[in-house]
Amino acid sequence: MTQTNLKSHSTTAKPTPEGTTPNLPARIDRKRGATLITDRFFPISHRTLEKWPLIWRHVNGKATCDTNELLAMAQARLDAAPPLLGGKAAFTNLAKFSSTSK
Repeated sequence: MTQTNLKSHSTTAKPTPEGTTPNLPARIDRKRGATLITDRFFPISHRTLEKWPLIWRHVNGKATCDTNELLAMAQARLDAAPPLLGGKAAFTNLAKFSSTSK
């Protein structure tokens, strides 16, 4: 491609019908869903997705769900997770305070 052709192409995603995510299928099975969530949000197993309250449709022996619904559920779980303070400094300071109070 030449420089002029690159300028004519838009880099923004085009709107898709019914809020579907570009470059992703409308429905996704558990293994691909677990891979997608692991890549975008947090590590998860396809077996864990069996317990999530999603609407699964069994087609040709595969359980599939709506991709947008799956991503929304993952985002909601990530938003609901409490932030935790970690690191060596936090435990060191805690030990100082507990030893001086004795």
